[in-house]
Amino acid sequence: MDEIIVLNECRNDGTHIYLYEDHRTDLWSAYGYSAYKVNTLAVDNHLPLLKSFSKEYQMPLVMFDKKTCEALQQLCRHENTTSQGLCLVQTEPIDDESYYLWVNHLRTY
Repeated sequence: MDEIIVLNECRNDGTHIYLYEDHRTDLWSAYGYSAYKVNTLAVDNHLPLLKSFSKEYQMPLVMFDKKTCEALQQLCRHENTTSQGLCLVQTEPIDDESYYLWVNHLRTY
């Protein structure tokens, strides 16, 4: 799974949201640009989530429950489901400066 997360986010042009389910905890997660997109949607739609900076992956991380995941699926176009998780499409462009400010905030938090 580790390689999939890194590959997906390295290839992500900011239009995809990759979501990963942890069956041990029943929580979902997103990293990198995907995490930023989820955070933006969560704030705009008052959805609960936890945010942090993953030292293991060296990128932002958000975690959320099944209800938030279902809400995200209603807000975005569902592209596909794989054994690794879900891929949603949300074509709103990412503002690079806002993204980097958010990441730096998470790193120092």
